[in-house]
Amino acid sequence: MGILSVGLASVLALIPAGKSQAKRAAIEDGRGALGASALEDCVNRGLLRKTLWQPSSTGAVVWDPLFKSLTNSDATFPAGLAPIKLSTIGTAIPPCDDVARGQDDLVFVVPENDEAAPPSPRFSNGKRLAEGHFSWLATLVPADTSSTPEYYRLSVVEFHKRPFDGSAGEASQSFSNPNLNWAGTSAELSSLSLTKDDFSRFFKTGCVVLVSDGATKYRWLRVLMASPTETSDGTSVTSIDLTFDQDPIFTPSVLCAYAGAVGVAEKIVRLEGDSPWVTP
Repeated sequence: MGILSVGLASVLALIPAGKSQAKRAAIEDGRGALGASALEDCVNRGLLRKTLWQPSSTGAVVWDPLFKSLTNSDATFPAGLAPIKLSTIGTAIPPCDDVARGQDDLVFVVPENDEAAPPSPRFSNGKRLAEGHFSWLATLVPADTSSTPEYYRLSVVEFHKRPFDGSAGEASQSFSNPNLNWAGTSAELSSLSLTKDDFSRFFKTGCVVLVSDGATKYRWLRVLMASPTETSDGTSVTSIDLTFDQDPIFTPSVLCAYAGAVGVAEKIVRLEGDSPWVTP
């Protein structure tokens, strides 16, 4: 009985770990598919046409249609990263929700009276219903230093269960000098007063953060490891050691973390000019 008890306890201990890994795998699969399609959607929706930007801008911009439409405000972004909307889409909820929210996590109904029957999808007005847990925003940052840049780095940031109504706390946190110390692919956030819930919300392993020099340079980085230092009573976090997937090349002075940010897909693009072939 003793040997059997130890064996069963070991098996039961694997269940929570397996559930966590299965959830992480589902998020990774969902964000990967969303990022690839969103990159193409940005091109198809006209994000590469500066004539559609409102207000007009010659520098780095961020297009966050879903957050803007649901909250009537802009998320926190570093100075110089100008929020825009597209004149062809605007800020109304239905078009923004259709554009910036993933529709792959479909809703299924499990039959109660027939265990052998397969789950069936739910429909509304002829359209399959989705959970809508995945969403995205996009940034366009000049890839060259000319006064009229032609090439931009297009970054699509993928979210899972991003908070829009404030029920899950703040949607973003901004950290800057002197509390931000940078060294290559590592950084330290010091003199903090974060709750453990806030730390879990913004700095989960595998999340992405936005760093900037506070002027013209911006880069999304993936967090490979986040090591917190807690107070003696374990109620809050006073500092965080971060390790990233790459060196941003410049020395950041601002770091912005976003709740629910789970990945980023990027590519270098060339802005489109006006012609009969691209007129909406």
